[in-house]
Amino acid sequence: MTGTSAEVVLRSIRKSYGRQEVLSDVNVSIAGGELLAILGPSGCGKTTALRVMAGLERPDHGTVHIDGQDVTRHRIDKRGIGIVFQAYSLFPHQTAAENVAYGLRVRGASRSRRASRAAELLDLVGLADHGAKFPHQLSGGQQQRVALARAFAIEPRVLLLDEPLSALDAQVRVQLREEIRRVHYDMGTTTILVTHDQEEALSMADRVAVMRAGQVEQVGTPHEVYHRPATAFVSSFVGVVNRIPGRVTGTDQISVLSHLLAVSTAGRTRGEAVDVLVRPEHLRVRPSESDTGAGVGVVGTLTLRGAISSLAVYFRESQYTVRVDLPSREAQLFAAGDRVSVTAHADDALVDAPGARAFEPKTAADRRVAA
Repeated sequence: MTGTSAEVVLRSIRKSYGRQEVLSDVNVSIAGGELLAILGPSGCGKTTALRVMAGLERPDHGTVHIDGQDVTRHRIDKRGIGIVFQAYSLFPHQTAAENVAYGLRVRGASRSRRASRAAELLDLVGLADHGAKFPHQLSGGQQQRVALARAFAIEPRVLLLDEPLSALDAQVRVQLREEIRRVHYDMGTTTILVTHDQEEALSMADRVAVMRAGQVEQVGTPHEVYHRPATAFVSSFVGVVNRIPGRVTGTDQISVLSHLLAVSTAGRTRGEAVDVLVRPEHLRVRPSESDTGAGVGVVGTLTLRGAISSLAVYFRESQYTVRVDLPSREAQLFAAGDRVSVTAHADDALVDAPGARAFEPKTAADRRVAA
């Protein structure tokens, strides 16, 4: 590691454009050398938060600190920050090596220093043999690697990545995820990644900050955000979730799928309708000993997803469908039309106000499962 990493802290950041509040009291701390992903839907404020860190936007309220220093009013070139955007922004008339060395040239580094550093970084990103090529001679993934190397060339204390992979095809994105993570740990630079891609955030980051409507809903490790979501929004945005109707039957007790769950019912009254949010892989399914009943569902479609398969289980009396994910070998024990019992564990459930439907499909494949 280079030892150039720095702690970044956003304190009570607010930002509005006219009457539209884009950031509302955002507080985030990023440890030196950490890779934090800021995850959220379009328009949630994540890119604005990144631009505030960079100095491209000035907050209406709050402060930005880098290694304990208040840099809120510092220009971008005074913050020790490198940025990689979705658009590669390479100089078309310069070779890959010249693009990487550009920041060093601006800072007055010698020609030999620029050449050696460019060669070192191109090798680090797997482009050692492409230094003499111009951007139009490189693929999109290669151009983004050059942009990454150029950002690292100035030895930034903080690296900001704004949707750097969204313009690339799926296979290249997966390759560059691994490349960015490897380079991040080799360099030791504090890295903040903005993305709307949950898989990207969960696979790359040490911690994830989930944003919604200008606010941070949860900050935690990928495991915490996925398996222990703090809010219903985090549960539904990160991964697939079943929204299953239930009813409060007593203090800290809810009836769902004709079973009782011991979960917190604080602020709710006996008899109140609620939704219980459970991920598909946290549900358990087994053949039913009964052909009828409120807790008996019917297997509809089965979808192979590789190592796992999804069962769409339809409950006729309640007219809702849940998705159950299980190992594909186990899924072979079930067939369309089978009557099954589905259960959830209290530790895997999150209670929310009733929503529009039980299982909210997110992709075409999921819509077929829910059909």
